[in-house]
Amino acid sequence: MPTEIDRIHYLLDKFEDHSNTLKGLSYLADFLSYIDDIKNGNYDEQNKRIATNLFLTLKKRIALEINKIMASPIDCPYEIIDYWSNVLNEYVDSGLDDNIEMKSWQETVLKLKENARWESLSEKQQEEGILLLLKGKTKEEIKELIKKLEKFPESGSDSDNERENLK
Repeated sequence: MPTEIDRIHYLLDKFEDHSNTLKGLSYLADFLSYIDDIKNGNYDEQNKRIATNLFLTLKKRIALEINKIMASPIDCPYEIIDYWSNVLNEYVDSGLDDNIEMKSWQETVLKLKENARWESLSEKQQEEGILLLLKGKTKEEIKELIKKLEKFPESGSDSDNERENLK
């Protein structure tokens, strides 16, 4: 009969095998639940140490993937960013680790996810999104939004001087 430790090994392996799928997220949720049960349950120190080590293995795997995404977010497909954003959410929401860095990554990856989602939309979908955003806004509110947008560099442009020359 499998032990709890066998079960968390199995779940971590399955999470790895099904990485970037909804099934992988399901295995992750189960893994985190079992880790919590072992860490807070009536288990001997050896089992708690094994559970902690497996949890640290997961944490390193997440850190590796998030660092890859943050190193080159433009080259990373939306689906990958979305998946690892969900992984971070599961991890942080589990409450098993109060690591500030993971919470910070959670916010950063969410922003990257929103940007990647926007970039994945067709020009028509982007226009529709902008019109929806502007619907109901006054002329003054729209002018204020334009001023804010002008502060951001345009993607794909090489320098501020090039943008100035185009004006």
